[in-house]
Amino acid sequence: MNYETLNENCLLVELTCEEMKQFHITYESLDSDNELCENAVRKILKEISRDKMKPNNKITVEALPTNDGGCFFIFTFSEKSHRYKVKKPCNDIFFYTDNLNGLLDSISSAQRLNGHKAPCRVFKMNDNFYLYLSQSHKHLHPIFKEFGSITSSFSKEMLYEHGVLLGEVVI
Repeated sequence: MNYETLNENCLLVELTCEEMKQFHITYESLDSDNELCENAVRKILKEISRDKMKPNNKITVEALPTNDGGCFFIFTFSEKSHRYKVKKPCNDIFFYTDNLNGLLDSISSAQRLNGHKAPCRVFKMNDNFYLYLSQSHKHLHPIFKEFGSITSSFSKEMLYEHGVLLGEVVI
């Protein structure tokens, strides 16, 4: 078993094909629910702890196969676990078109058919015109689709940062 310290929290361990056989594991069998794999990792960590590296409570293990049937293990040690916040899916809906006439026609048609009026901001970005639609405009999406497209693939923050606000209309 060869190993080297990559930094103060990271260690690279190389197991040869023969060492993998001694642990009764293969790269394909590596799994967090595999008891043989867990035992192999414990033995590797026991060997490492005899040296300079002393593992903390939180250990992340990554494995990469080698061409000769062996495996590289990357051990990352951290004292505290990290929490990640999952961003909620974007609810922003935009109408967009590449021509001003399509924008004006869609606004005019939507204004005639909508009983509940709500403000919409109009932006220009990358030679396209964008209309930020509220949830109250959902029933008007078929009208907007006649004059352009509806998308939710980016956020209003992106338009505020990279686009130009042309104004606000009430639809």
